[in-house]
Amino acid sequence: NNVSWFGADAYCIWKGRRLPTEAEWEKAARSDDGRVYPWGNSKPEATKARYDQKWEEKSLNVMVPVDDLTGGKSYYGAFNMAGNVWEWTNDWYRQNYCDFCNPGNEFANIDVAMRLAGIEANTSDFRKKDLNVPPMDNPEGPSFGIFKTLRGGSWFDTYADFTMRTTYRYWFYPEQRHLNTGFRCVY
Repeated sequence: NNVSWFGADAYCIWKGRRLPTEAEWEKAARSDDGRVYPWGNSKPEATKARYDQKWEEKSLNVMVPVDDLTGGKSYYGAFNMAGNVWEWTNDWYRQNYCDFCNPGNEFANIDVAMRLAGIEANTSDFRKKDLNVPPMDNPEGPSFGIFKTLRGGSWFDTYADFTMRTTYRYWFYPEQRHLNTGFRCVY
């Protein structure tokens, strides 16, 4: 915890790893079944996630060891993907990032829309021509930005049923460090 995006990125590189993309992080937390929280669809509780803690009362005990709270594991067995610390991802933040993700948006049915407009094209051709449209599956984030994206919620959050959703996103400047930010590396 208390690490900037630059520190998290440097650590992962030093270990021969990298920070996850937002799409990778969400897949690990959400699975293929679209669960609301890493453990499923039931609301957060103390056996599944660390949240609503008071620093003044508990100091460093506001967090739990990474492998605690086995009831909150994701489908893939990842611990603490909700609560404990907000996790840095590799992606720059774009407010409407998931407008391009599955399922559905104005680009999801682009073939149908183009055919209705009398234009012969298909989605893959359209995406190859327009670099502003990321792929629908496993999209990469923008190539530049001001903020980096964080996922997962933290020990500090009081509205855990909202901030710990697998789809909820947050952002900070990459040089910012907070007591409730951290990271995980991927291979």
